[in-house]
Amino acid sequence: MGITKLGVFGDVSGKVGNLVGSTWRSVAYFRGVASKVNDANTEEQQVQRAIFKSVVRFVKPMKAFLKVAYKNSERKLTPFNSATRTIFKECLIKNEDGTQIDYSKVLVSKGGMPVLNDIRQRVSQVRCR
Repeated sequence: MGITKLGVFGDVSGKVGNLVGSTWRSVAYFRGVASKVNDANTEEQQVQRAIFKSVVRFVKPMKAFLKVAYKNSERKLTPFNSATRTIFKECLIKNEDGTQIDYSKVLVSKGGMPVLNDIRQRVSQVRCR
């Protein structure tokens, strides 16, 4: 994949032949179109897609909150993707009924939340007076 600061005619977007130009998070890049896609759609793939779908359904209503809570967690991932990744890695339980989310392990915030820390300090000051 090639990365460009400036396309031939400015920012690049769209497809020309087998070359696709796009921008993601303010980074312009080129990539080639896949020549052949092999989607066997096996039972394992269907199970994995169902698990992914359920995790995304769980995380999606919290998207606005996660923008703040996971803001600085990982540099190359969006906050939504970082939260989804964390749930995939640390919160799934596989049993005879299938795969489920262990809600007791779900982490809805990573790193410091300055607003909450400030509120905690103010509350402790009020109690001391």
